[in-house]
Amino acid sequence: MLLEFSVKNFRSFHEQATLSMAGYGERIHPEHLVKDPKSGIHLLRSALIYGPNASGKSNLVKALSFFRDYIIDGRDKDEPIHCPPFKFADPQTPSGFGIAVKIDGDYFRYEVAIVQDQVKEERLFKSGSGKEQLMFERITDPAGIAHLTLGKTFKSRFNLEDRRYLDYVARGTRPNVLFLTESQERNFGELAFFYKWFLEKLWVMTPDFRANRLELQIKEDLDLAAFMNRFTRAADIGIANLEIEEIELDLGRSAAHGSHQMLHHPKDPGGMTYYGDGIDRFTMRGSTSRGITISELITQHHNPVTGETQPFPMEDESDGTRRFIDLLPAFYRLSTKPGMVFVIDELGRNLHPDLVAFLCFYHLEQNPNKEAQLIFTTHHPSLLSLKRLRRGEIWFTEKNQSGATELYSLLEFPNTRYDKDIQTAYRQGRFGATPRIAKHLVALEA
Repeated sequence: MLLEFSVKNFRSFHEQATLSMAGYGERIHPEHLVKDPKSGIHLLRSALIYGPNASGKSNLVKALSFFRDYIIDGRDKDEPIHCPPFKFADPQTPSGFGIAVKIDGDYFRYEVAIVQDQVKEERLFKSGSGKEQLMFERITDPAGIAHLTLGKTFKSRFNLEDRRYLDYVARGTRPNVLFLTESQERNFGELAFFYKWFLEKLWVMTPDFRANRLELQIKEDLDLAAFMNRFTRAADIGIANLEIEEIELDLGRSAAHGSHQMLHHPKDPGGMTYYGDGIDRFTMRGSTSRGITISELITQHHNPVTGETQPFPMEDESDGTRRFIDLLPAFYRLSTKPGMVFVIDELGRNLHPDLVAFLCFYHLEQNPNKEAQLIFTTHHPSLLSLKRLRRGEIWFTEKNQSGATELYSLLEFPNTRYDKDIQTAYRQGRFGATPRIAKHLVALEA
């Protein structure tokens, strides 16, 4: 689970900004916490991020997405890191990323500093017995050579031969690659648990996210199919049932719909999802026994005249319905996979505010899996209520006079009483993070 994430000198962030999921200083809604009696650390199960357009909400999500993808994918030789700094910063100012996570009951903190497509510093710490212990530190010298220092406790795990191998791996780590990533390329197992957390537990979803291989997921996982059908019926979007229809591949169909985007799933080379120029989609899979087939997601609607159900192709559904369906696999995993962290940019895109509330408060109030976190950006003030949220779950982004994003939570307003109408207060600008729209338009001469 996520304890905190920090970013500095990345896109609209200049000074360091930190999103903290630590739950403290409040008595309300204790069920929104994951409590750890061993460490005394309590983690929030959700965070909602508000702010006007262009205030930096999405850049916070992009920072976390960049950090995750950079760790998992690394970079090829001579490939730029593509870490966009704050536009008004000195070119030599490091871009910094830091993350603290809980993995199997232990806490770890990881820090990275990047300057002009080079990793200058990289450190991993483990917390225990009230103090942090260094696991490794990587420093890149001016010649581009990485130097590795192992913490005392971590170092004691290895014999002399293993230490020499680690030093060899470090020196072979290119300036544009993290030692954490390189260690996995070289099959160094001692850090695999930390790398896998980013690969398996942290999911970041963009506003235009579309679920890959959704048709095959529904067909192969009956529990997922049942979960999605329960949610679509509860959401009052007119769908009685979701079904998968398998048909022979019609090559003329692809030509008729123009070019398609193909998403190839790395764990299933036989399953590929095609998205058309418009809203058409289907998943294709090859089989030696059955040839090539395509799977399509079909929605069943009640026909009020006949009383029977009638199939609809997905292209006949609204943008909001398709968005809702694409989100459901994420909420299924939030409900069934302990330790998952989902970060969703613009959860409410194309959705009615009541549907956004339905998803948000399902997680907080009905989700049987308490050890999972949902973080999302939103423009829906209707969610703002201390009757259903803790102050520490509500975050804001706002640009300062320098054009940089500042990130802060409602906890920074200590006089906010629990019975206060914070939705109205937010609309009135009491917490900032609202657009300053001109009341009168001034006609300018050409």
